[in-house]
Amino acid sequence: MPNKIKIALVDDHNVMRSALAGFLGNVPEFEILFEASSLSEFESKLAWDEKPDIILMDYAIGDEVGPDGIKLVREKFGDSIGIIGLSMHKEARIVSEVIQAGGNGYLFKGTDTKEIIISIHEVHKNGFYINDFTRRMVFGNRGDNQSEFSENELTELEEGIIIGICNQKTNEQIASSFGLSPNTIHTYRKKILRKTGSKNTAGLVVYAIRNNIYSIT
Repeated sequence: MPNKIKIALVDDHNVMRSALAGFLGNVPEFEILFEASSLSEFESKLAWDEKPDIILMDYAIGDEVGPDGIKLVREKFGDSIGIIGLSMHKEARIVSEVIQAGGNGYLFKGTDTKEIIISIHEVHKNGFYINDFTRRMVFGNRGDNQSEFSENELTELEEGIIIGICNQKTNEQIASSFGLSPNTIHTYRKKILRKTGSKNTAGLVVYAIRNNIYSIT
């Protein structure tokens, strides 16, 4: 049997957190590793030997904000942990803050439970989850500043690699398309993240949509 996906829940709303824990804990492939009601509690539990695969983190945690927690995880663990932001707010600004801080996806708290399961699997497997709601927020913001992440011009090859990433292709599949080695694609991916100012794959997908490199039909 495959290893279970270990999940941490960070939310100061006890009812919401308990409901999520009860629901996700009954999914056979998931394991609730820990819960936290504040960023300080979250940080102390992150010091445990076993770290989560996925974190579901509320945007507003008391007087603190989720992006601060996301940045904390990225500073300590890089991209090894997937983070999905949660919020009751339907604001493009909040979605952008979560993604730019290094979040791998964003879910409205009224999201269907089936989609929550899908999002966890997608982030765990592909490193990002961009649903219809997030896409609407992204497209709604396209007129603000399409080059907000970077002013560096991408080459045709780099844009092709980005399209492959957005289509959830592996380094091996992208390499085969361009007649390159997987190691070369890996190097290009890191370079592309730097050039676009993206923290991770989710940020890169948002960048691609905003800059008309990739469109979802």
